[in-house]
Amino acid sequence: MNALSRCTIVMVLISLVGCLPFGMGDPEKSTADNKLVGLWLSEAKDDDQVLWMVLPYDARTLLVTQYVFKRNGDAIEPGERANSKAWLTPIGGRQFITLEVKGGGELFKADEKTFMSAQIELTGDKAIVRGINADYVKKNNVDSAEKLTKFVAGHIDDAELYIDQ
Repeated sequence: MNALSRCTIVMVLISLVGCLPFGMGDPEKSTADNKLVGLWLSEAKDDDQVLWMVLPYDARTLLVTQYVFKRNGDAIEPGERANSKAWLTPIGGRQFITLEVKGGGELFKADEKTFMSAQIELTGDKAIVRGINADYVKKNNVDSAEKLTKFVAGHIDDAELYIDQ
């Protein structure tokens, strides 16, 4: 699954998921899944594509680098790049991934972290990612990682919980 030609990803761009000031689950209790390690390429949407490079960081977490780009004929126009620490949290028989954005800003404002979470399902050489709707979470007054994990468990089949494309 590490070959780019075999790794097509059907996903919501994480930038569309919405950010929260807390993640889901506990990275210290997580276990990294080596099936996610490799290069993943999104399907084109409005000429934008995303290449994800997923590397093991330690036994519990992953390092995810996201490269956004556009194809212009044979040329590639680079866009934004983002690095994240990622960990997995099983809830209700499903796997969820949380990304903690590591852009350097945390050096200046340690209390202002940015997190994004999504349900992730591996099917063959594809990953289906359903982003957690941050607006829905905020609307329900969820204000901590522990409450988010419980909220997702209690609303796991609620269509409003997810952002699907």
